[in-house]
Amino acid sequence: MPKKAIFNPDTDKFFTDRWRERTLDEGGKIHHHKKSAEATEPEQDANKMENGEAIKIYLEMIDGIGDDEELKPLLADLNRAIIHYASTTAHFHLSRKELVAGNEMSEKDKEESDLAKRLAHNSVISALSSLSRAYVKKKGVNMWRYKIDEGRGDRDRIAEWVKEVAPLVENKMNAE
Repeated sequence: MPKKAIFNPDTDKFFTDRWRERTLDEGGKIHHHKKSAEATEPEQDANKMENGEAIKIYLEMIDGIGDDEELKPLLADLNRAIIHYASTTAHFHLSRKELVAGNEMSEKDKEESDLAKRLAHNSVISALSSLSRAYVKKKGVNMWRYKIDEGRGDRDRIAEWVKEVAPLVENKMNAE
């Protein structure tokens, strides 16, 4: 069985550079993305959502979907991806804390933990995009997708959104 190719944005500069070139900011200039660690403090603050904003966006999304039988499975996929990403991120941070506390983490474990977190984040983005496309086809414009990442495909802002809505999503899934 052939191995699947895994895109690694840290080593595969072709795609990273292409995405960077194709992402334009509102002024029509190329918007160069930075990794979270490279972002300056004002840039990091720009990714933060106002208190309760993420919850409002999520509730707006649910209200728009309503009882639509075609969109509900896509929302369920997004909810599962949100919970998976939240738990993967929590595990990632716990692993890093153990490292700081003096417990050694192998390079392989670090890479696997980072890859798991990145893949879980990608699944949230994919589920969000699938739901958004289906929503637009059925119901027209959706502002909630734009509000989540401000139309920039901002991974940090999406992560902030997930971090805030994950407890609500978990409670909602447990109640069903």
